[in-house]
Amino acid sequence: MDRTRMEKRIAESWHTCAREGVDPAGGVGQLPEQKEWLVYKKEREMYLEAAEPMLRQLQGFCEDMKLLLLLTDEQGKVLYINGHQGSLAHASSIHFGEGVTWTDRAVGTNAIGTSLSTGEPIVVVKEEHYAKASKSWECVAVPVYDGKGGILGVLDMSSPFGFTQKEQIMGTVVSAAFAIERSWQEKLRQQEVELLQYALAGDHTFTPYLLTNAYGTEVYRHPEWKEDEQGNDPAISRLAVPIYSAATRRLLGYRYQPVRTEVEKKKVPPARPFSRGEAVGASPAFEQTIAEVKKAAKQSVSVHLFGETGTGKEVMARLVHDNSEYRNGPFIAVNCGAIPENLLESELFGYDGGAFTGAKRGGTEGKIREAKNGTLFLDEISEISPAAQVALLRVLQEKRVTPVGSRDSLPVNFRLITASNKNITELVQQGSFREDLYYRIYVYPLTLPPLRRRMEDLPELIRYISEKQGWRANWPKQLLAQMAGYEWPGNIRELFNVLERMYTYYEGSVPMDVLLDPFLSAPEARQLTTSRFTYREQMEYGRIEQALEACNGRVSASAKQLGIARSTLYRKLKKYGLE
Repeated sequence: MDRTRMEKRIAESWHTCAREGVDPAGGVGQLPEQKEWLVYKKEREMYLEAAEPMLRQLQGFCEDMKLLLLLTDEQGKVLYINGHQGSLAHASSIHFGEGVTWTDRAVGTNAIGTSLSTGEPIVVVKEEHYAKASKSWECVAVPVYDGKGGILGVLDMSSPFGFTQKEQIMGTVVSAAFAIERSWQEKLRQQEVELLQYALAGDHTFTPYLLTNAYGTEVYRHPEWKEDEQGNDPAISRLAVPIYSAATRRLLGYRYQPVRTEVEKKKVPPARPFSRGEAVGASPAFEQTIAEVKKAAKQSVSVHLFGETGTGKEVMARLVHDNSEYRNGPFIAVNCGAIPENLLESELFGYDGGAFTGAKRGGTEGKIREAKNGTLFLDEISEISPAAQVALLRVLQEKRVTPVGSRDSLPVNFRLITASNKNITELVQQGSFREDLYYRIYVYPLTLPPLRRRMEDLPELIRYISEKQGWRANWPKQLLAQMAGYEWPGNIRELFNVLERMYTYYEGSVPMDVLLDPFLSAPEARQLTTSRFTYREQMEYGRIEQALEACNGRVSASAKQLGIARSTLYRKLKKYGLE
């Protein structure tokens, strides 16, 4: 170990921490949101599998030496932590655990963060840590490389009880990191073999094409992939089609195709400033979505929107349309889940007169033809039947539609945007959604953030909803604080519902001490109990019940919280059977 070199790296890290404003009195980790963390960790599954045999082998050594064993990714997020129980307890007290980002900028100079930033093994002991929370710890960290110069993460051994054999521990961690690297490279080779099997299987209608692994390394190029006279690759579509393992359903890599220059490009209207329309918000999560929408709007590719119910998928679809070359055409929205299965095909493709019993004499042109030179938005695309999937695939492949009951196919030109609150990729893997249709609609996927991930946008959303509805209301700051602590499973749609309910109940004059809970969806039992009352009485019932609960059943305190006389409250308790 070159201690002089390490001390220089630690000093450089301290300087960076001071410049970045890291709090030396802090150093406690920031715990992640559990749902988002599980998704994040799932994406690093292959890395964890590559490391798992070595992590298991080191467990006994760490317990004997009173050590913790940790593995992070390239962002410094802890993917794995285990070891001596006493050390785990100390780690828990400073939130040094799974899902936490343990970089120098997050928690001050530490072995994991410094090893990541320098790409070198390092030992950081006690007072060498920048922040107070880690100054009792001694830590050894070694970067884990991917075999091509990139860093996969860091392997670390740490202890709050001190090291007795630093040289032995450093040697152990270096050897283990190297073993993880070899295991990772072997897994990459296995994936590349499966990608080559995909290429050699043939029967691909999308030739020529280029295959890369999941990390961007070229694995295969089709024989018909032509270079230009200067030997340069043709321009390729930046929108890659994912390829999944048939055995594990894990992402193997991506398929790219050259841009077809022979296809006549439509004349694009002159560029104009991007219009946000009804897309309200400025939170980082929402701004990221807007940035992706801007990219999608510039191209004519199919876009798929994925998000929970009430996140504003139609608003985003219209935003893409309004800023695209199709903006002068119609925007036709169809909720596939709201149309009976036996009517969906005639609704989409149209029908000839007399095609079936009850058909209009002159027939209808259908939503696809209605979207001529515009955008067709198919919401809840996951709900369409297998027969409708086949028919839609044919339209997208041939750019022609055949109305129900007709033998004639008619040319169509439209931009397709689809949406679902279900994961289409998982539906394909389960066999309930056609893979060939998936490749047609899932060209540029956009994930819309739920409201709980963009709480910074609450004030702006409330202002926008109030203005749109013509409400003259002052919403108390106390109410905003309560709203920020709620999960909003129904997202923006639920927010609108709650605001409308509250505005109606208070007739526009919302009190400063308003409680949010009574205006949220009531439990089933309460709905049954209050079913004989009017809507406004049900709201009042909920507020009284909430106040009683908050005041432990004390009537005087509850009346004061509600802003009414105690005698009035007694009268209402009797009315609602709450004595």
